[in-house]
Amino acid sequence: MSDLRPRFDSSTADALERARGRDIALFPATEFEGIWRNGGIGTYYRELNRVLRGKGWFTILFNLHAGENVPAEAAEGLGLDHIFNIAGFDSFLRLDPVREQMLQSGKAAFCKLKGLKCLFLIDALAEMFPAQRIYAEFQEMGGPGYHSAKAKEAGLLPREVVVAVTVHSGYEWIYDANGALAS
Repeated sequence: MSDLRPRFDSSTADALERARGRDIALFPATEFEGIWRNGGIGTYYRELNRVLRGKGWFTILFNLHAGENVPAEAAEGLGLDHIFNIAGFDSFLRLDPVREQMLQSGKAAFCKLKGLKCLFLIDALAEMFPAQRIYAEFQEMGGPGYHSAKAKEAGLLPREVVVAVTVHSGYEWIYDANGALAS
């Protein structure tokens, strides 16, 4: 492993070994409260997770809600393989000085900070599992997928990494409502 790539601490790397040889799906969620309840992104992620796990994928929730830590033990109860919390980012991911500086400069803009941490997590997964497919599904609200999408577009993430951004915010309700009114 290169010292210039993000890498997991040893206990996290050991926990992720269960993903070896499996496709990996990462679901970064900007709010966790009620994520598995009905409605919006919760329903979507729950169903996508169910389908992918049924096909043998290793699924990970990246909880981007800084005020709410979801215990790792909750993963299985939620039907996931692993949970990361943005609040514990420094405890599970080791960064090189350049990426550390990027985070320090991003502290003023919390949205930028979340986006960079998502990118670094994807990069660490790609480093640990270089031949495996990694799928990251972002909601557009708050833009946590911006840096990952731009890195993929620029060729900085490997071919095996797929970055998707879908609309899950209130905007889709506005479009539906406007469409119903126009009919």
